[in-house]
Amino acid sequence: MVLSIRIFNYSTNSILLKNKVIKQAVWYLINMQYLDKEKNSSQIMKTIITLDQALNMEKVLLSSYYSYIAFDSEEVTIEKIK
Repeated sequence: MVLSIRIFNYSTNSILLKNKVIKQAVWYLINMQYLDKEKNSSQIMKTIITLDQALNMEKVLLSSYYSYIAFDSEEVTIEKIK
């Protein structure tokens, strides 16, 4: 399951986590942190700490970042080189 919805919120994140789409869920957490650090920070940390009990979150965070950063149109623009 890959979700193409770009609504970075806890509802969407919960759907991803329930479906075990961990890398994409973590990418959503990264974006939620970026969008509103003050509002989202404590809940994101709780989620990451919970996930860290079952997964190596250092690897998951890096893997999510490198998997999605190159394909996020808001982060990367690929220009045609002649």
